[in-house]
Amino acid sequence: MKVTRIISNTSIVKLTIALLAVATAGWASTPLSPDNFAVLNNNADGSSVSPSVFFPVDTYSFDLTGGNNGSGAGGETDFTWTAASSGTVQFMWSYTSCFPVGEFDGCDLAGYDWAGYMVGGAQTQLTDTDTFGASFSASFHVTAGSVFGWYVGTYDNLGEPGTLTASSLAFTADAGAPVPEPASALLMLAGGIFLTALKFHRINIRAQKKVFVVAFKGSALPLVICSAAIGQIQNAYQGSVVTGQLQLTATTNLTQLSAANIQSAIMAVQSPGPEQPRLRTQLPPPPARQTQTQQNVTAAILPRVGSLAFAANSAATGFDGLTHLDQRQASSGNQFSLEPPNPAIAVSSGKVLQGVNDAIRLFTTAGVPLTPPIASNRLFGLAPAIDRTATPNVYGVYTTDMRVFFDQDTNRWFVLQRSQDEDSSGNPLNQSHIYLAVSSTSDPAGDYHIYTMDTSNTGNPGCPCVDDYPAIGADRYGFYISSNEYSLFDPTSPFFNDATILAISKADLAAGAATPSATRFVMPYFTGYEFTVQPASTPPGASPFLASGGVEFFVSSYPVGFDNNLALWALSNTASLQSPTPNLVLTQTTIPTLAHVPPPGAVPQRSGPLTLGTSLEQIDAGFFSDSRVLSTVYSGGRLYVTLASAVFDSLGHNAAGGLYVVFSPTLRGSVLGATAPVKQGYLAATNNHILRPSISVNASGHGAIAFTLVGNDYYPSAGFVNIDLTPSTPSAIQVAAAGLLPEDGFSGYGPSAACPTCNGFGVARWGDYSTAVTDADGSIWFVSEYIPNAPRTPLANWGTFVSHLQP
Repeated sequence: MKVTRIISNTSIVKLTIALLAVATAGWASTPLSPDNFAVLNNNADGSSVSPSVFFPVDTYSFDLTGGNNGSGAGGETDFTWTAASSGTVQFMWSYTSCFPVGEFDGCDLAGYDWAGYMVGGAQTQLTDTDTFGASFSASFHVTAGSVFGWYVGTYDNLGEPGTLTASSLAFTADAGAPVPEPASALLMLAGGIFLTALKFHRINIRAQKKVFVVAFKGSALPLVICSAAIGQIQNAYQGSVVTGQLQLTATTNLTQLSAANIQSAIMAVQSPGPEQPRLRTQLPPPPARQTQTQQNVTAAILPRVGSLAFAANSAATGFDGLTHLDQRQASSGNQFSLEPPNPAIAVSSGKVLQGVNDAIRLFTTAGVPLTPPIASNRLFGLAPAIDRTATPNVYGVYTTDMRVFFDQDTNRWFVLQRSQDEDSSGNPLNQSHIYLAVSSTSDPAGDYHIYTMDTSNTGNPGCPCVDDYPAIGADRYGFYISSNEYSLFDPTSPFFNDATILAISKADLAAGAATPSATRFVMPYFTGYEFTVQPASTPPGASPFLASGGVEFFVSSYPVGFDNNLALWALSNTASLQSPTPNLVLTQTTIPTLAHVPPPGAVPQRSGPLTLGTSLEQIDAGFFSDSRVLSTVYSGGRLYVTLASAVFDSLGHNAAGGLYVVFSPTLRGSVLGATAPVKQGYLAATNNHILRPSISVNASGHGAIAFTLVGNDYYPSAGFVNIDLTPSTPSAIQVAAAGLLPEDGFSGYGPSAACPTCNGFGVARWGDYSTAVTDADGSIWFVSEYIPNAPRTPLANWGTFVSHLQP
């Protein structure tokens, strides 16, 4: 792997432009304009562009980039045209497998991509290795009517694509058929000057390829291997087949639930007895652990970063989603008042399914409600969270950590929650479950198969346990649930035990199988990265990783201290989930990134009118101050990742912000690796704060990062930035929906006449995540927490905003 950086030379660029201006005069009739050529992909997602930023007047240059769709299979990108006459084609060329060219690049290893030219179906390879600053001349002869052009091939569509840069294209017709090409020698000279400047002003570093194995005794510790691609320690884990533990228990119908749940949208929230509000459980991260990679990160200090500007207008449209009033009134009011909000979203075929805490609602993409707010307990066929009509009140299953998902391969909708079980009086028990609803068709308003699994995991050391903060993802073959497993020896005070991954056959879930094929991995807290292991999902139109029997990627961070790495996880042979006895392999390594550190625990919000109390100045930016990975997307062979981090804004203020990282993972043989990040950077807003950023991109790598914006200048608001693969930093912060009031919920107050059971301490809880997804048309949908000027309950005023962006 190499890391490259362009060191600009303004005088060389100006000289090149001047020479090109002279050289290209009178070229209008030359047949070699790249506009005449067509791109053809064969299992690839390559493209061609004219590098106008470098050659502003040379229309006879192009960059042909090959495939990197992440499929793991070979492919080719051709750039061809039919010759109008016979003659000789001349050009200058250079080649790189680093992307983006001209920045701190991610680079593939030599031999995995190659480039050349073709005439009449015969190919001539130019190179399969980066030319490292050199450019070359080449020529070939074509006959009238023959197809000719250039190609870039790839062995596995992984690890960054190859890019062939061709410039100074010239055509010399055979005798009797001249084609104008004045100043071609001068043009070649100019192109050579520029390419030489471009290539030689790089710093190139390659890592040596070494592999060794260290075996540990005992199944609890991972196998350790050194990764060839990045020179990092590699760990392998064994899973256990748990087919039969996830069981089909019921079938429900969302339309029928809607009809039984019609109620006034502004029904007064009155109930027998005290309100009994509940904080959504946020368990503390694991204790700090000195990892091997952290030994080189001593008292790391984040640099002062350039704060993002604020756009005057937003390019997104949207509508108000579920509010606290909606969530509290679902199930005829037999719900708890819950904070913080944890919004999730899924989109397909003109429908938007939103979930928050323990309620869901279906909308059209225009924001028209198709159902009333429905308690998720009703969807799962469970008793109400609390039966307020009984005296005393009777407690049911307390579901939390809402996740919703739409799977493009099976056309199924998913709703996931977990519970720590309790008795009918609300006392916690030392057992837990997950609840998974899977639509039986592509209609989100129809039938759902309901699955339940006991997650107490009593056979695991340190358990019985609860699976906290479940996160979901999918590849071609499997649906994945990762969780942080906490011990319930004392159910009132759980402590971190390990991380888990549950892999389930998508085909079985889509078919409504009684006991879907499943494998569970338990990752002991060994390296420091076994916490919030975020699974990836692939947007519509992008290819999942299909080599190695199918691979699902995960990413995690060291959450409780300074670090400058992320952990990359690969679960391979996922196609075996289609068999009764799946045989999966989980591998982990680390990749270097920008430094990150947990954000401040609490940040200020803009002052404003309050209803519940007299003063609530702060909301939490990470209640236990951890920098966990918050979202992971796999598209175009790259992983797009966001995580929370402290930042120093442009004025040097310590603020809550985020870090985004984009890199290409590779799994070649048994060796897991990654390129250096092709793009990474901080998210910071001067004098304000960015909370819980979540990313989604489309198949072309265009997307958005959504978050809550809050601070001295903003009530909690729904914000976002655009992101793509260009070398530039994300665009200005756009406010999709401005908060209109301060957060004024019970979690920030101590006991009072209005809320005798409140036990806050001046910092209001805010959600643990936002959600962004991609629709089939390539547009981005995201949901963020904010404070609307809308009907509220006595105890809380939070809301959500659903945004739509065409990047």
